[in-house]
Amino acid sequence: MKDIEIVQQAKESFNRIIDNKTYANIIKDDNHLLEIMDLIEESNYRRILDIGTGTGYLAFPLAERFPKSTVCGIDIADAIIQKNNEIVKEKGITNLSFEVFDGLNYLFEDESGTVWVKHIDVGNTVYMKA
Repeated sequence: MKDIEIVQQAKESFNRIIDNKTYANIIKDDNHLLEIMDLIEESNYRRILDIGTGTGYLAFPLAERFPKSTVCGIDIADAIIQKNNEIVKEKGITNLSFEVFDGLNYLFEDESGTVWVKHIDVGNTVYMKA
């Protein structure tokens, strides 16, 4: 199976499951979110990249808490990315965007000043790379 076929299967799978309340309740952890925000607040990042953003569980609050930073959420699920961008437009959020990322083509040329965050569901681990 070719990489593009594997990506397409993953995209279809995530598009089916990611935008529902059951999934949102599984990943929601307000204490974990506060830990991430506290870790980021200790530094002065101008860009925050939320990997596997899904519903924007991290990205929306990060954009609100850090208005001087640019926040970008990336995910393979194009349907949820479209929905998130509609919410951004509706609410007039100027420092937040969402992009489809398939893992095959890198989106960003310059990573300087960027912190990468990822909410890992198992064990509530935070992965951050500055």
